[in-house]
Amino acid sequence: MKKCISFLLIIFLLSGCNTETPIENEQVPSKKRNITETISENEQFILTVRTEKEEYQVGEPLEITATLAYKGETDTITVAHSGTPILFETTNLTKNYQFGWAMNTPLYIEDFKKSEPYKTVYSFSGGSYHEGMPGESYSEEEYREVAKGNLSPGQYEIKAITKLSVGENPTQNKVELEANIIFTVVE
Repeated sequence: MKKCISFLLIIFLLSGCNTETPIENEQVPSKKRNITETISENEQFILTVRTEKEEYQVGEPLEITATLAYKGETDTITVAHSGTPILFETTNLTKNYQFGWAMNTPLYIEDFKKSEPYKTVYSFSGGSYHEGMPGESYSEEEYREVAKGNLSPGQYEIKAITKLSVGENPTQNKVELEANIIFTVVE
């Protein structure tokens, strides 16, 4: 009986000597699967975004394109949109930095033709962090580096966004499509 009590006492003392302090609410970003192409469509338009690679080196130029094609019943359609029919939103998934997009011109009205898809190359169009934005706050230095195309190591999501209206009235017949890619930047 003495051996049993001594054994239990030793176990009790050893278990009480744990010096590790549990870390609560530590957020370790989960890595998502890289996606090199996504297509989003409705009855009138097809939005495609693609990257040539799943992995880029730090400082390597990104090869990302987005295409918006009209597929409706008529040969042409009039649309109203902001400065560009395709906007890009950049998110650093590793650090949870979300760089939204900035509208450079309030309204354009133009015709889209079935035979001529609109194609654009990715360019950063985000703005500085301000209170209330989604994601974690980031420094002005981080913003300037991303704006110059200098992405730090981590996983990124680029979302191509189309927000337009069919016809010349920007408040009616709204079309919104989103397509995203995910890639990794390594040293």
